Amino acid sequence: MRRIAWLGGLALLAAAAFAGVTHGLPDPRPLRDPAWVQQRFQLPQWTPLEQVGPQAVRAILLSEDDTFYHNHGVRMDQLGPAAWEDLLALRYKRGASSLTQQVVKNAFLGEQKSLSRKLKELWLAHQAAALVPKKRLLEDYLNLAEWGPHKERGIAFAAQFCFGKAPAQLNAKDGALLSWLLPDPRHRALWIRRGQLPERARRHIALLLGRLQDEGSLDATQAAALAAQPFAFERNPGPPLAPDTDDEGDDE
Repeated sequence: MRRIAWLGGLALLAAAAFAGVTHGLPDPRPLRDPAWVQQRFQLPQWTPLEQVGPQAVRAILLSEDDTFYHNHGVRMDQLGPAAWEDLLALRYKRGASSLTQQVVKNAFLGEQKSLSRKLKELWLAHQAAALVPKKRLLEDYLNLAEWGPHKERGIAFAAQFCFGKAPAQLNAKDGALLSWLLPDPRHRALWIRRGQLPERARRHIALLLGRLQDEGSLDATQAAALAAQPFAFERNPGPPLAPDTDDEGDDE
């Protein structure tokens, strides 16, 4: 009985702490309105989802959140492993964020890493998944994500900066590279300017092209052709110019 009472007390304390953290959080429904998001972040342009190459979008989704269309804003399969990794590291190391979590973090919470912010993010993501259509959340994500060395946002910037293309011209390999940039664009985008990619980027791209082929988004001929085609910015597609150590920061 004492153990049951003790566990019950802990549960009540956890519930009270969660309620305190999530009290007064913003309503995520404005994320439905592209004009609100664009104005809030003073974005120079907005790219509708229909104007982004669909295979590029699929590659980004496979990398960032392959459960996006099935989850309720939170990746339950990742929460346990992430919490265990944080516990072993004795610090907030791994975020295990869903795409929806990244949207609400960008829109409402900022970049500070803390347990209280993570709880707010989880709750807001759950609410957003219930109140905002998936299409709107994905479009918000593509326009809010940082893709450049100076915190530049938006898929239109990314397409022009990396490939000299419009978003509609992006293919699956382009999307795979953009997904590699996402965890640390401030450092990884510098490889684009150097005209060469590190081996870990090539491995990431090859893995995603393989996954796209496995699921039927690409056939074998398409995947092979994309894999063999260098990016326009590559001056020397051979071994990396420098040791691949410049982007080893914690990913979220």
